[in-house]
Amino acid sequence: MRLDRRVMAAQPDGDGLGGGGTPPAAPRRTSPDPRVHVVSVGISLASLDAAAEQVLAWSAERVGRYVTLTNVHMVMEAHDSPAFREIVERADLVLPDGMPTVWAQRLLGHRRALFVPGPRPPE
Repeated sequence: MRLDRRVMAAQPDGDGLGGGGTPPAAPRRTSPDPRVHVVSVGISLASLDAAAEQVLAWSAERVGRYVTLTNVHMVMEAHDSPAFREIVERADLVLPDGMPTVWAQRLLGHRRALFVPGPRPPE
């Protein structure tokens, strides 16, 4: 599959829904983490250590937040479903789960993008 940088760097339309339907109301994300748009999903540029520190800091606030571990399947689902894309985009952290998402970030100029491993089955 050939990667088209113009498509990968595309930002969602002004309403964040790509002209699609309206998803259920959800609070806007409050985390200022830098993100790289891969296809139509902004994926955070954070190391595992930085993400863990942030989650621990948030736990002390006792405020509901959510983090997604975003793999290629989620990126493509978000591309196809404006409602799902909005849910992912509103996450406080959208971490790359899988090397293809990291490779896409690197192809878009973020050479230090890091893999953040998601849950794995026990050995």
